[in-house]
Amino acid sequence: MIWLCGEDEVSGGLRDMRNPNCNFYQGQGWVDTSAINNDYGGVHTNSGVFNYWFYLLANGGNGTNEAGYQYSVSGIGLDDAVQICYLMNAAYLNSNSTFLQARQYSKIAANQLGYNNSVIAQIEEAWKTVGICDISGPTVLCSSNVFTLDCFPSDCTVTWSISGSIPSSLTLTQNSPYNNQCTITRSGYAEFNYITLCASIVRNGVTLRTLTKKIYRDSFSGTYEETSSSYNGHTYPAISQTPITVRNATYVYINGIVTLYSDYFRNKNLSTSGPYTFYSNVPENRVRFSLSSANLSQPFTITIPASGCDDEVRLTFYAITPYLNYSLNITPLGGQAYELSLTREGSQTISDVDGQAREYTQGYASAEADGSELVNEPWTLEVTNAATGRKALTKEMDEPAFILQTEGWEPGVYVVRALVGDESLAGKITVK
Repeated sequence: MIWLCGEDEVSGGLRDMRNPNCNFYQGQGWVDTSAINNDYGGVHTNSGVFNYWFYLLANGGNGTNEAGYQYSVSGIGLDDAVQICYLMNAAYLNSNSTFLQARQYSKIAANQLGYNNSVIAQIEEAWKTVGICDISGPTVLCSSNVFTLDCFPSDCTVTWSISGSIPSSLTLTQNSPYNNQCTITRSGYAEFNYITLCASIVRNGVTLRTLTKKIYRDSFSGTYEETSSSYNGHTYPAISQTPITVRNATYVYINGIVTLYSDYFRNKNLSTSGPYTFYSNVPENRVRFSLSSANLSQPFTITIPASGCDDEVRLTFYAITPYLNYSLNITPLGGQAYELSLTREGSQTISDVDGQAREYTQGYASAEADGSELVNEPWTLEVTNAATGRKALTKEMDEPAFILQTEGWEPGVYVVRALVGDESLAGKITVK
């Protein structure tokens, strides 16, 4: 019998995974994990929770557990259960993992292996049966939101709390009407990124565990991209397609045409406030605008009104000017050859709406090892004999690098100059 451990040594086996002494997390058969002499900290007894979960997942079962939860698990078969558990253990679990993490990782492993929602549901039901609770409820905060523990032990109490930047418009109602339920009510518009809901489970005055769940302000998600533009005589590529952080201000470069992409825009009547160069609500899932110097100190805000359970969303943008730092690099290649390249770095340090300083780095075509970027705009290369003042080379450049061959040149020092936009950079080479 594969579910018996040590059946060849002891009649009936040492342990039966179908009916272990402990089949419920911190339940009747659970032993004190702090007492090393109590089954070596419960290493054998308490593992019955995991064993019984695996048995149920493979074979199924129904009934009422010791918390009063009526369960019904449809087994997925031993081979499939083994595949899921192998990946979960090999890829995700370690010696410090918790039972709740095992619950989460088992679903991730099943998803990676291509199992459908029906199998995921049986994984969840088996975990609930052995008492591995989690907070169920929405991850996006609507006007009224109910949260429960999905397999709450009947002999326990729970205390609910929320942490984070909690706006005054949020109200939490404890355990009404059920001991394992809370309600969070939101009145009006409240600006925050997310809050954390905490559920502390207590038995006989002792906190058994505390569960947490992140709840976000709204369900908006999207990206933006900005086309290339010009500033102070420079043409520069702007930010590539980037996820939008909804609750922090988003910075875009001055004069660039910004296009927002999000399914949240569909069938919504958008409104705007603040200065902007132009704005258009492109059909379906796009919004397009451009910001000028007027936006350097004033925000441009797009408001998406509430609709059904969709919350109101406000997207805020500020314009920033690129800070460009060019460098002329001269690299000897051996013999009479040199590589001449032009690189630049672009960054801006700005205080976000939360008061923290962050650096925003402009992206270019390709990265150098030192973090600088090769330019991808026209520049002029000039090489002049320092002794005679005669030009040895003048070349209009479309590429960021050039291989200079000086074989046959008159010996002496030569000044290498790069002209880009309104800047001039210089270096020198020696021809022998």
